[in-house]
Amino acid sequence: MKCSSVLSRPWRGPLLHRTLEQFLTDSYFGDLDFLFLDLPPGTEDIAISVGQLLPHAEVLVVTTPQHSASDVAWRSGDVARQTGQKVLGVIENMSAVTLPDGTPLDIFGSGGDQEIATRLGIPLLGSVPLLPALREAGDAVSVRVTAITQAIVTSGNSKVEITLPVSPRQA
Repeated sequence: MKCSSVLSRPWRGPLLHRTLEQFLTDSYFGDLDFLFLDLPPGTEDIAISVGQLLPHAEVLVVTTPQHSASDVAWRSGDVARQTGQKVLGVIENMSAVTLPDGTPLDIFGSGGDQEIATRLGIPLLGSVPLLPALREAGDAVSVRVTAITQAIVTSGNSKVEITLPVSPRQA
């Protein structure tokens, strides 16, 4: 859905902080094991606000393969640490796709994920390949998690049965 009548407005500083605070305090999420926040790259305002509002949160740094993206992702992990959060690991999105002949195609380059993991001293937890099946599932009116999961599993990049170093929820 496109809203051409809505004006673009930069969400920074106090406005962004208050909106996030309202979202976290006024929304009923039920009994959560995880709450994933997809933060925009390049702005530290939101990362600092999350650190202030959720000081004991555990963070996964998600990046794309380019080295230019790794610096931005490293900064987000560094800010998370500075605000008292634990950075668990790195996940690479849009990684290489394997062509039918078995040749890997690194459309967005490679190596940025490992660079971040090394700089932050955390594990590289996995990668999500750039696959048509993932895009098709994401473009569907109702994204089916099972279709996305199946695409990851069949790509050979599955992390099924690999335990993430996440602290259990306190009862």
